[in-house]
Amino acid sequence: MRAAPLQPFEAVHPLVPVTYVAGTMVLAMCAFHPVYAALSLTGALGCSLALRGVRRTAEALRWQLPLFALVCLTNPLFSQRGSTVLLSVGWLTVRLESLVFGLCMGMMLVASLMWLWCASDVLTLDRLLGLGGSVLPTVGLMASMVMRLVPQLVRRGGQVSATRAACSAARDGGGVVASSARLSGILLSWSLEDSIERSDAMRARGWQAGATRSHYLAWHMSVGDVLWLVALAALIALDALLQRVACSQWAFYPTMPHLVAWWGYLVHVVLVVLPMLVVGADWAAWFLAGRRA
Repeated sequence: MRAAPLQPFEAVHPLVPVTYVAGTMVLAMCAFHPVYAALSLTGALGCSLALRGVRRTAEALRWQLPLFALVCLTNPLFSQRGSTVLLSVGWLTVRLESLVFGLCMGMMLVASLMWLWCASDVLTLDRLLGLGGSVLPTVGLMASMVMRLVPQLVRRGGQVSATRAACSAARDGGGVVASSARLSGILLSWSLEDSIERSDAMRARGWQAGATRSHYLAWHMSVGDVLWLVALAALIALDALLQRVACSQWAFYPTMPHLVAWWGYLVHVVLVVLPMLVVGADWAAWFLAGRRA
């Protein structure tokens, strides 16, 4: 019986997931079009469900949905452009074009955050070090340290806040500003102490002591990896070209054109659902192998 299903692109060269994540995120941030923004958000949500499950995705949406609503509803307050009036109360006039513009901005923002969140699962630390450790060892080390230290800093901030809330003697009387300043000082001193210990450990283990460094995992580019890269590059380039065509024919102001069914959207659908297709195919193969065993 074979092992449990892998994560997307886990069995291929790290350059493959890097290419996919970079292309998907750039397209998600640059395609200012309602259909493409909705497809990017749907694909990012589906990828998060496949990688992290329902509970962790719901925890992320708990703060991302209010951010989405804030961006969507704030834009009509500052932008009075458009020709279709939905609501007029005194000086405030809500227009359809401004509302859809804010809706598109909110979808692009949440989709970018969700794709970045999924990328942290696909691009693990060992992959980043294996990809850039030989060519750019310092850059690879810094990227891996940032991916490790930022979640650690957030987690420690929660621990410090919970400890101070439980200890009445540690509570501040200066309000939110004084409490935040004290929390920042504690986290800064904790991080500086860790950086000294980390640098001593790296020096003791011979960091930059020789010309070359060995790796726990030696990644080699195979024929299958080359085919993956060529297929992804062609798919991303085609999707970028079709997005440019769609965005050049779309305008929010003064009047939005009608949305029509177009085959070009299918290319973006294939791109954003690719991780789910890989996970689904691996689950199916794992299930069939279990049935045969």
